[in-house]
Amino acid sequence: MVRASPRAGQLLWEQVRDPVSFMRYHYHSQAPRVHVDATGRPWLARYRLVPAEDTADCGQHVADHRIFPPVPPDFLARDPADRRPPTALRDELVEQVSTGGFGALLQIQLHPVTDSTDGNQAALDPSAVWTAGHHTIARVQFDAVLNTDAAKALVFDPAEAPEGLGIALARSPLETASVNHARALIYRKMHAARTERVEARGTHDQVTGSRGPRTSTVCVVGAGPSGLTVARELERLGHTVVVLEREPVVGGKSVSVDVDGRAYDLGAHICTPRYERFAELAAEFGFDTVEATATYEYDADRWFRRSPGAAFFRRSEFSRYTQLREQSYPGIATPGLAHSAVSLSQPTSDWVVGNDLLGMTESLGSGYTASGYGYPHDDVPALYFVKHAEMTGLVSVGPQTTGHAGPFTVSGGFGRLWQRVADSLSDVRTGTRITSIERESSGVVVHTDSGTVHADSLVLSAPLDKVVDVLDATADERDIASRVRTIDYYTVLCRISGLPRAGMYLVRTKEAAPPPGHCVAYHNRYADSDVYTCYSYGAQGLDTTDIVRQLRADVAAMGGQVTEVLVAGRWPFMPHFRAADLKDGVLDRLERMQGDRHTYHVGSLLGFELIETNVAYAQDLAHRYFAAPVAGDSRGQDRLGAPRHRVRSEAELLDWLTRQLAAGLGCPVAGIDPQAPLDDYGLDSLTATGLQAELSDWLGFRVPPTLLLEHPTLEAVAHQLVTLMDGEHADRREIARKPMLAIALTPPRPFFCIGGAVGAAHQLQALAEELGPGYPFYGLQAPGYDGSEPALETVEELADRYLEDICAVQPRGPYVVGGYSFGGLVAYEIGCRLRRDGAEVAEVVGIDSYLPHGGQTAPVWDERAALEELVAVHRAMSGARGDALKVDPALTPAQCRELVSRELRIMGAVAADRLLDRLLPVFQSNLEANIAYRPRPSDLSMTLLRAVEPFPPVFGEARRPAIPVGDPHNGWASVPMARLRVHEVPGNHFTIIGGADLRGLAATFRKVLDETLLEK
Repeated sequence: MVRASPRAGQLLWEQVRDPVSFMRYHYHSQAPRVHVDATGRPWLARYRLVPAEDTADCGQHVADHRIFPPVPPDFLARDPADRRPPTALRDELVEQVSTGGFGALLQIQLHPVTDSTDGNQAALDPSAVWTAGHHTIARVQFDAVLNTDAAKALVFDPAEAPEGLGIALARSPLETASVNHARALIYRKMHAARTERVEARGTHDQVTGSRGPRTSTVCVVGAGPSGLTVARELERLGHTVVVLEREPVVGGKSVSVDVDGRAYDLGAHICTPRYERFAELAAEFGFDTVEATATYEYDADRWFRRSPGAAFFRRSEFSRYTQLREQSYPGIATPGLAHSAVSLSQPTSDWVVGNDLLGMTESLGSGYTASGYGYPHDDVPALYFVKHAEMTGLVSVGPQTTGHAGPFTVSGGFGRLWQRVADSLSDVRTGTRITSIERESSGVVVHTDSGTVHADSLVLSAPLDKVVDVLDATADERDIASRVRTIDYYTVLCRISGLPRAGMYLVRTKEAAPPPGHCVAYHNRYADSDVYTCYSYGAQGLDTTDIVRQLRADVAAMGGQVTEVLVAGRWPFMPHFRAADLKDGVLDRLERMQGDRHTYHVGSLLGFELIETNVAYAQDLAHRYFAAPVAGDSRGQDRLGAPRHRVRSEAELLDWLTRQLAAGLGCPVAGIDPQAPLDDYGLDSLTATGLQAELSDWLGFRVPPTLLLEHPTLEAVAHQLVTLMDGEHADRREIARKPMLAIALTPPRPFFCIGGAVGAAHQLQALAEELGPGYPFYGLQAPGYDGSEPALETVEELADRYLEDICAVQPRGPYVVGGYSFGGLVAYEIGCRLRRDGAEVAEVVGIDSYLPHGGQTAPVWDERAALEELVAVHRAMSGARGDALKVDPALTPAQCRELVSRELRIMGAVAADRLLDRLLPVFQSNLEANIAYRPRPSDLSMTLLRAVEPFPPVFGEARRPAIPVGDPHNGWASVPMARLRVHEVPGNHFTIIGGADLRGLAATFRKVLDETLLEK
C-alpha cells in the first residue's frame, strides 16, 4: 500500500501512539450519530470511555509534539533497553482485573443540529472540536477476564464491529477506502497468522477485487429493490450479473430527495419489526437505522390525533384470526404470495364479514389505505390486506433482529442505501432502454439503445405487463400480463404550515378514509421542519395538477396551508390480480413459469409491494433456482452477529411474569397462580401496558400485546415465549394442571363503576381499596384508553360496550352500577338498558356526578388546553387549589406535554408518552359525550354521593362545561325516575375520590351498598 501511495505511510504513522496502559487511554466513538431528545430536537452525539478518575488522554498527541520522528522510517526498531514481553500491556490488564478490576466512565457529548448544512457537515468530522463538554451517563466496571482460548478466537476487526459504533468502511470499488479499511485488512492477516487458521473468505476479494469463479451470466431487468437484491445474491453465489435500468437513478419507488440538507423518501419510508432481511442488508452496508416517527389517525373534521384503533386485538376476534390463519393460510408471513392466494382470493370486504373480522379493518384499514393498497371496501382480494397485516409486526410475536422494538427507518434515506448496493455490484447500467429481448435455447439476448447483452439467464424484476411489449412473450405470458392491475397513487412533497408535526398521520373524515383524489395520509419526518410528504389516490379524469390542487384544499380544511410544492410523483402502485384470477390460480401459474425459457420473475407481483417482501422473495429465488452457494458463504446465517436477546428458560420467564404481575397488582407473589386465567386478575391498563413494556425491555425484543390475547394464563405465555426464543435451550417441563374444585354456590354481587372523563379505571383504585375486600369492585375503563379499540363518542355507545363486560362477569341481576363524575351518566344509561332488557337493577350510584345543562356546543379540540386540564385534574386530586392548579403559560407545547407525561409517571404509568397519545382522544370524546347526553325517564333507583365543596376550576373558559354548580341534586332532579336519594360527603369533586376526603366517601358508600344489598 505504501509503495502504491506514499502518503499512506504518513497517514498510518500518525496513528501510532506511545504504548502505555490500556487503562489510561480514552476510547472514542467514530462518526457522530443523530440523537433526538425528549422535546424532538435533533443533536449530533458522540461517545467516549474514559478512566473512572477522568484523567487526561495520554494517547492524544499533536503532530508538532509527537514523540516519534516526523517522517516514518522504513523499519521500526525496538529500543534495546525495553525488555518487556510482547504481552506486557495485556498482562498488566489481566493482573488489574484479577485483583479487583477497574472502572471507566461512559460519556456523551452533544452538538446541536442547525440550519447550516456546511456547519453540520463539518461537525461530522471525528477530529472536529465541539464546544460542549462531556456528560457521564454510565459507569462500566471491568471485573472478569475472558479465558485465553475464547479471547484468541476473537477478531479485532472494524468490519466486524456493531454498526452502531459508526465505523466507516469503504463498501465498493468506487469509494475511497478509509484508514479503518486498512486496519481491517491488516487485523485479519495478523489474526490468521496468530491463530494459525485459514484466513476468512472474502479478504482476498476485498484486496484484489476478484469475485471468484463465474458459473453463468445473468441479466437482471430493473434496478429497484428486487432487482438489486437478486443481483447481489447472484454475485455472492459466483455469477456474473448485468443490471439494466431505464431510469437515470436506481431504487425504483424507493427514491429519496434532499431538501434543506435532509433526505425525504418518496416511496418506502417506514419499516416494522418484521423487516429482518432488510435490516440485515442495511447493517451490512453500514447504514444506521433510527426509530421512525409515531403513527396516528388524524380526525380531519375535529383536528385532533389519536392512536389507531385496536378493536381487532380483543381476545375473541384475534383468536378467530389466528385459528383461521393456522387452518387456511399458515404460510402468509413467509416470502411470496402464491402459497396463500386461493385461500384469500375473496374481496377484502366479503372476507372480513364472512369470517367475523370487522375489527381487523377498523384497526388496520387506515394504515392499509394510507400505504397505497386501496380501500378495504373495494374489490382488491383479501390476500393483499392480510399480507399487509402480517407485515405490520402487530399480529406476529417473536424475537426480531432488526435492533428496534417498533417501526424504524433508514438514516439518510432509502435512496442512498440502494445506490450503495448498486455501487457494490460489478455492472449496473442506468439510463438504458431495452428495445427487445430474444430467448433461445442457448441463452438470452437483450438489445438496448446502448448495445447488446448476452446472458445465460434473465431475471425480470418488473411485472410482466411492463415488459411484455419488448419480450418475445408466449401466449401464457401475454395472458398473465393482461390480468395485472395497479393502483393510481401519488406522493407530493411540499412545505406546510399549521398541521401537526413529527408523525405519520392517517387521515380520517366522517370516520372513514378520504375518497380518491383527496389526501389519505401525510408524514412529517423531522419535527423542526415544515416539509411534509402527502399521499393521495388518483381518480378517473384527474392528473397531477388536479391532485395538487385538491391537496391544497384538503390541507386548508384541516387548518393548515401548503406554502410550496417541491415534488409531485405518480406511481402505478401495487401490481396485483383480481379475486377471480387468484381463485383460478394465476399466481401458481406464474410460479410454475420460473425458469421457463431461461426466465425468472421477482418483484411486487409475486412478493407484495413492500421493501421487506421484495428483498426476501428476491433472496430466496436466487438461492432456490441458481447454483448452490460457494463454500464459506454466510447466506442464511445471522449477519447481524450474536442474538440481540438472551434465551430465557421457561422457569425464568414464569418467575419474572409472576413477580411483575404481583407487583403491578400490589399483591403477594404467592397470590398469583400461573395456571389461573389472566382475565381473573382484572388487569388495569397501566399494569397491562407496563407489563408488556417491561417484558420487552427484559427480553430484548418487542412483545406485542397480542401475546396476552393469544394465551390464557401466565404459564401459557411463558411457554410460548420460550418456544419463540429458542426451543433448543428451553426448559419444557410440563406443569400438571389441577382441576378447579371450588364452585360458587352464592355468587357475589360486585359493584360496577365507570371512571370520569379521563377514562382510567385506576382512578378508582383508591376507592376500591378503601371500601375493603367485602365489597367486590369492578372498575370499567374507557374504550381506547389502552389502545385496544377506538374511543367511543356517545354515552349510549359506551353503555353498550360496558354491558358486554358487565354481563360476562355477572350474567344475571340484580345489578349495582355506578360512576364517578361523567361515569355517573354512563351508569344511568347502563341501568336503563338493563331494565329495557328485563334485568333487575338494584341501584345506580352517582359519585358527585353532574348532569350538564342542555343546549351546549361541543368543546373545541385544543391539545394545549386539554393538557393543562389533565394537569389540573391530577393536582386537584392531590388537594391542590386555586392558582396551584394552573400551568405556567410560558411553557412551550412540548414542555406542557412533558409535564403531563411526568404526572402520569408519578401515577405509575409505563411508556407515559404513548399512554398520553391514547388518553387525549378518550378525554375529548368523553367531554363531548358528557354535554350531548340527555337521560331518559326510567323506573331506576339512584343514589347521588354529592361533594359539599364547590367544583374546582380545572377547565379553561372556552372548554368549561355548563353544570348546575350549587344545585343540591347536581341536576338529576329533572330526570323522572323511581327514586333519587342524595348523601352529602365532605370534600370537593376530586379530593373525595383520591385525596384527603376519600375515607368519608368510602364510609357513606359502604352504608349505601349495605342498604341496597339488604333491600334486594
